[in-house]
Amino acid sequence: MNSGTELSSQVNLWSASRQKLYQLTFVALSVLSIIYLFFFSRAVDYLLCDLETQWRVCAYTLRGVDIYALRGSDDFIPEIGYIYVGFHASPWGCLLENVFYGGFLSYEAAKAYFITVNLTILLTASLVLRAKATSLNVGSWAFILSLFSLDFFASVSMGNAGGMICAFLLIAWLICDDHPYIAGVLVAFAMVKPQVALIVCVMFLMMRRVKPLITGAVVDISAWFAVSLLTGKGMFELLREFLFMSSEKVGTPFSAGIFTIMFDNFMYATYASMIAGVIFVAVLYALLPRNMPEMFKIYPAFMAVAFWCYSQANDNYVHVLPACVCVWLLTLGNKRLLWLLCAMWCSFGLHIRSGIRRLIMLADPVLTYGDSARFAMTLYELVIIAIGFMICVELRRIYGGADS
Repeated sequence: MNSGTELSSQVNLWSASRQKLYQLTFVALSVLSIIYLFFFSRAVDYLLCDLETQWRVCAYTLRGVDIYALRGSDDFIPEIGYIYVGFHASPWGCLLENVFYGGFLSYEAAKAYFITVNLTILLTASLVLRAKATSLNVGSWAFILSLFSLDFFASVSMGNAGGMICAFLLIAWLICDDHPYIAGVLVAFAMVKPQVALIVCVMFLMMRRVKPLITGAVVDISAWFAVSLLTGKGMFELLREFLFMSSEKVGTPFSAGIFTIMFDNFMYATYASMIAGVIFVAVLYALLPRNMPEMFKIYPAFMAVAFWCYSQANDNYVHVLPACVCVWLLTLGNKRLLWLLCAMWCSFGLHIRSGIRRLIMLADPVLTYGDSARFAMTLYELVIIAIGFMICVELRRIYGGADS
C-alpha cells in the first residue's frame, strides 16, 4: 500500500504543459465570472449590500448601544443609520466584526478598508495554502484555486465577511500544529459566523486540535464580556436576545441546509441539516485513512459548510481545499476527467446553482424564484455530499482502510 511520503514525492503523472493549459483556462473562466459578478451586482443594486448594515452594527456597539434592542427602532443615530429587523450578529461578533467591517471608521472609509482587508486576507490564505500544498505537487494549483475563487469574490461583491471568515478557518487549519494560539485567534474571529465555523470546530475537536479551540473560546468570551460592559447589558441577556432573534426566522426557508425543501419551518430545517452535517463529518472522518496527507483530512468539514446550516455562496470559499484534494487526485493519474469535474463543481458553485435554477424554471415556469432556488441549492448540496464520499473511497483505495 502506498504511503503518504511515497505519493507526495511521486513524479507527477500529469504533463506540465497540460496542467498549464488547464490552469490558464481556469483563471480565464474565473476572471470572466468575477467581472460578470461585479457588473451584475451593480446592475441590480446588490453591490456591497451587506456592508452598510454590518458597519452600523459595529459602529453602534463601539458606542455602547445594544443593537438587539435598537433593531427596527426609529430611535437611531442619524449619522450611523437604521438597523433593520432581519439583521443577524452574535454578541461577540458585534465587537470582533470591526476587524472586517471597520466600525471605527466613517462608512465611506470603511468601504475602502473592507476591500483592502479582503484582498490582503485572500492573498495571505493563498500563499499559506500554496506553501502547504507544494509538497504534494499541487502548490501552483492551490494558489490559483484560492486566489481566483469565485465564492470569495461573491462575498466581496455582497459586502459580506463570509470569504474572510472562511479564509481564517483555512489558515487556522493549515497552521494549527505549528502555531496553535494564532490559529485559535483566527477561529475566534471565524466564530462570528457560527453557522460556518462551528462544524469546522467540531472536526478540530475530533482531530484533537484542542489548543486552538480553547484559545478561540477565550477570545470570544472576552469579546462577549466586553460587549456586555460597553452596552450595560448582562452577557446572558445579550445571548437571550441573540437567540430570540434567531428563532424568529420562520416560514419557508430559502437556505437552511440540506433539508431546506423538506420543512416549512426555518428552525426545523436547520436542526435537521445540522444533524446531517455532523453525521457526514463523523462518518467520513472515521473512514479516512490515517496515513493520508494531513492537510487534507479536514476536507469533510469544509464541504459540510455548504449544507449543514444556513449558508450562501459567500460562505463557500472553504471549498478551495476539497477542490485541491480533487486536483491532487487528478495528478495521480486516476479518473482525471471525474476529478477535474469535481474540482470545478467545488470552485464554481455560484454559477452552477444559478444555472440549475434557470433550467428548473424553464422546465416548470409555474415555480416561483424561491422554489427553484431551493431545488437548485439542494441538488448542488447533494452533489457536494456525493463528492465528499467519492474522495473518501478513492483515498481508501490509495492508502487502505481507516486503520492504515
